[in-house]
Amino acid sequence: MWKNKIKRGLAVFWMCAASLSMSGCYDRQELEQQAFITTLGLDKAPDGMVDCTFRVAVPKNPSSASGPGQEDDRSNGPITIRARSVNEAMLIANTSLERNATFSHLGTIIFGKTLAQNGILPYLQPLLRFREFRQTVTVVVSKSTARDVIQNFKPMLEQSAGRIGDSVAGVGRRTGLFPVTYLHDLSSAIQSPHEDILTPLYGVNKITEKSDASSSQESNGGEKDSFSGTNKSQEKLTPPLGKKKMSFAAGEIARTGGNPVDFAGAAVFRGDKVVDFLDARQAILYQLLHGGLRNAKFDFTDKSGKFQDIGITLHTERPPSYHIKLGNPVFIRVSLPMDADVINIQSGRNYLSYSGQRHLESFLDKQLDTECQSLLERLLIRDGSDCIPVSRYIRPQFLTDQAFNQYPWEKNLRHARIQVDSQLHVRRFGIQMEPVENR
Repeated sequence: MWKNKIKRGLAVFWMCAASLSMSGCYDRQELEQQAFITTLGLDKAPDGMVDCTFRVAVPKNPSSASGPGQEDDRSNGPITIRARSVNEAMLIANTSLERNATFSHLGTIIFGKTLAQNGILPYLQPLLRFREFRQTVTVVVSKSTARDVIQNFKPMLEQSAGRIGDSVAGVGRRTGLFPVTYLHDLSSAIQSPHEDILTPLYGVNKITEKSDASSSQESNGGEKDSFSGTNKSQEKLTPPLGKKKMSFAAGEIARTGGNPVDFAGAAVFRGDKVVDFLDARQAILYQLLHGGLRNAKFDFTDKSGKFQDIGITLHTERPPSYHIKLGNPVFIRVSLPMDADVINIQSGRNYLSYSGQRHLESFLDKQLDTECQSLLERLLIRDGSDCIPVSRYIRPQFLTDQAFNQYPWEKNLRHARIQVDSQLHVRRFGIQMEPVENR
């Protein structure tokens, strides 16, 4: 009897001891002891070193709204550390912070232009192994250095430093002005045979910098041009950037005010290296060809009228289909069925009749085919980057995965022949059927 009591007592003792050991929190870190890194920038440095730029989010009491003159969590400048590796820079970052640096809330990784053009694979390895780097972190390429973008990035609306990356990514998914790429997508494309990828492109706006500099100077007797930064009373005016030819590239968009950083266009990867840059219009076309965009707004030139624009909204009926015939050369035919809603006819021409609608569909379809075909030829033939990727559509033509991997796809793409058939149909003319006529 007494043996059973001893066994029960020992069992209760060990159960209590186990529960105490499991609930221990001797190595806990309170929120007040951590410095959350929200943005990481990587730039190439001399002698094989790397410049790591960190943006630290300073916690703020949400009940105390920041008023005029008060600093918020975005006022602190970035910290740049030069080290031999990303891991070493992460360690050295703790020498200048009062709290322990943690990357569990990292939202965006920015690669500088020079580093991305020389290859990101050596710097990608520690980002994939370290547990604090989530695979859902968005990856971006800067048109200059990553530090310039982080230092000049000043959001207009988003107050939370941790939500800025997600908010910008949401804009890209809805508009198609830039792709949305995660760390997992980038690593998968580098490892997969015959596949490449695009990443969003960030750039510091040159006109905004110039207008900000000119607005800080005192006026010398004339009205300032906000775009050119020159005096309108002068005899010769410097034409504003984008006046001769409108640019949709990051850093060159004609605008003043707002966030000094443009997120527009894409960086084209071949392997782990950036080989080309696309503007925002080409990024929308890429999204349509990729099948990741359901609705897109576009302006086309009305060559039949007064060479003015026609604005339409494109709706994809179904995903694009690729028909590929392997050989020498490779034939690629793309079918891109879409509906179109007319939202603007600047020339005022009436296309409401049956013949007018057929004419409108004809030249819109022709312009869209030309632009899509030109973009595919640029990506596949000139850049040698299969970022669609088209190679996924030739897999059924191989019996084994080994045969597919050994096929010289990149070599055969250099002489490929591409044809795009958008099959555009105009369905609606907006809330006003006929144009406004002047009495």
